[in-house]
Amino acid sequence: MAPEEFNDAGLVQEFLVEADEYLRALDDDLLTLERVYGTGDVPEDLIENMFRATHTIKGLAAMFDFDDVKDLSHVMESVFQTFRKGERAVDEACLEVLFAGVDALRDAMAVVSGEGSGESSAHEAIDAVTVWLEGEGATGATGAAGAVNAAGADLGEYAATRIAEAAAEGLRAVRLELRWGIELRLGTLKVASLERALGRGEVLQIRPVIDTLPDIDRVDSEKTDVTFEVVALSDLSDGEIGDQLGVSASAIHAFEMGDAETAVCRLAPDATAVANASGGTQHIVRVDIERLDSLMDLTGEIVTARTRLEELLGPMKAAHRKEEGVQEVAAAAKDLSRLVDGLQDQVMRLRMVPVKQLFSKFPRTVRDLARRSGKEIQLTFEGEETELDKRLIEQIEDSLLHMVRNACDHGIESPEERVAAGKPPQGTVALAAGHEGNHIVIEIRDDGKGLDVGAIWSKAVEQGRISEEQELDDTLLVDTIMNSGFSTAETITDISGRGVGLDVVRKKLSELGGTITFETEFRAGTTFKLRLPLTLAIMSALLVREADRTFAVPIASVSEVLRVGRKEIRTIRGSSVMDVRGQALTVADLAEVLGVGDEASRGDTSFVVVVSGIGHQLGLVVDSLHGQQQVVVKSLEEALGQTDGIGGATILGDGSVVPIIDVDGVVDLVAGRSPRGNVVGGGVR
Repeated sequence: MAPEEFNDAGLVQEFLVEADEYLRALDDDLLTLERVYGTGDVPEDLIENMFRATHTIKGLAAMFDFDDVKDLSHVMESVFQTFRKGERAVDEACLEVLFAGVDALRDAMAVVSGEGSGESSAHEAIDAVTVWLEGEGATGATGAAGAVNAAGADLGEYAATRIAEAAAEGLRAVRLELRWGIELRLGTLKVASLERALGRGEVLQIRPVIDTLPDIDRVDSEKTDVTFEVVALSDLSDGEIGDQLGVSASAIHAFEMGDAETAVCRLAPDATAVANASGGTQHIVRVDIERLDSLMDLTGEIVTARTRLEELLGPMKAAHRKEEGVQEVAAAAKDLSRLVDGLQDQVMRLRMVPVKQLFSKFPRTVRDLARRSGKEIQLTFEGEETELDKRLIEQIEDSLLHMVRNACDHGIESPEERVAAGKPPQGTVALAAGHEGNHIVIEIRDDGKGLDVGAIWSKAVEQGRISEEQELDDTLLVDTIMNSGFSTAETITDISGRGVGLDVVRKKLSELGGTITFETEFRAGTTFKLRLPLTLAIMSALLVREADRTFAVPIASVSEVLRVGRKEIRTIRGSSVMDVRGQALTVADLAEVLGVGDEASRGDTSFVVVVSGIGHQLGLVVDSLHGQQQVVVKSLEEALGQTDGIGGATILGDGSVVPIIDVDGVVDLVAGRSPRGNVVGGGVR
């Protein structure tokens, strides 16, 4: 293995990212294997994919001396090898140890990344896999391995075994020394890319050649090359391998290593070789999300500067419309505005990833929950290609996981209960994503028993949340189930209870500028709908003036804007309300709610901005409107801490700092001292 100084953080991060992709693929393939193994029709490519995934993880881990990852992936690889050779059949016990092995690999890599606590569970998983391998019906090829190891002592056990088997499969062993400039990093050395140059073959082993490296104090990142020794199998000739890798056949030199035919292929670190080694099918560069954040910040500053330029040009065009110079400047400003729009669009696209990356984490979770609870649950997806800001995906993952667990635990009934209710024994949890304007909507649906309003009412009374005289209407139902600590669960489980944690989900969505609504039908199922902005960095806002101050109200939360006279707003039971198409709407002066003014200075007419918070509608009374504008969101939390009713700030073209209203925070402030407003999107049937 390479010396410690070679094992730098950048290379380790590349390993972790690539290994995580293989682990996700393993989870998916194991779930597929679990569904089909009993039918006797297991696709060969399914086993092959899992074998290659564990083999690749092992090879990469060996490069860094991550022994737990290497050793565990090696024994798991051996399991798939027994399937490939027909020596063992897939059974339930094997699936259990393989699923546990994937979990242990994640645990071991978390330790590598510094995110894990304590030691990994790799050794326990290795023992479990080994017990299965040595169980009934186990066979092996240790004799062959030993024979080859005698000829090639530098080979690992698996590589030696495969070389011994190669001739019978029409493959031959080759040794390649691949030289890359150190600045190209590990990202260029993809096992899958190398294997495309080997025909039906495979990469068996990768090791850096340490003897070729100078002393660490003489390493020049611009000039120093790193040589990797690759032992592989191939069914192609030297010339064909050379063509695939972008080098001439004369660069390949054959030599003997024991009984195995081998070859050496020395590659100069040129662009052609690199392009061919990467397969030429995808041109993808991994970029740290922090760099994209910085790029988005710079783009936001450019958007602000453009707005400032447009504001300065307005009076100039009005006063000197016919002057040629002013017209040219205006035309240039228009072109600049178009280019800035294009830049902003492209930068936002860079941050967008398919929501499939989020959804793909849940099949394994649902599978494990179903087995632990004795339920039959199917997880389905819709709209997986819908794109969402990478930062948003990171922010909502825990909330979505909590709601999926809730649906499985408290939504879906046991098979016996479902059959008794006239339902199929298998329940369904569905995740769906789609666009609504400049927002993305994610739905979590289940065909379970729905919310039991009677049980919720009884538990709320028991906990003193409501009185026995109160009816549990839609508004109160929303408040109750999304209240901290509320649950109708009779027993506490390590899975979840519907209602427990929904207050956390609500708070997180509020922080992200999103909303949560639901519909439920007793004994038929429940649907929760999360509505989120496409990105956290830039948003559309309605600019309003109140108490000689400008505020930005997120357009996503604005239902409508009304112009009203003072006499239309009345006081009932200490709260201000107005009639909107026959419905009473609670209203509040924005300045008064935020503590920056009072209603004494208001004129005869005002504007009411009707906003939708979680579970409520509210009318915000303001003095005037100043149009809609895209604004760049800046956090105030680090500078000012959490401020009730304020979700951030933006800088306008004139340089002024404008607070961005946290609609849910304002709604909560008003609800805390007045009767509850109208429920939004709640539906109980």
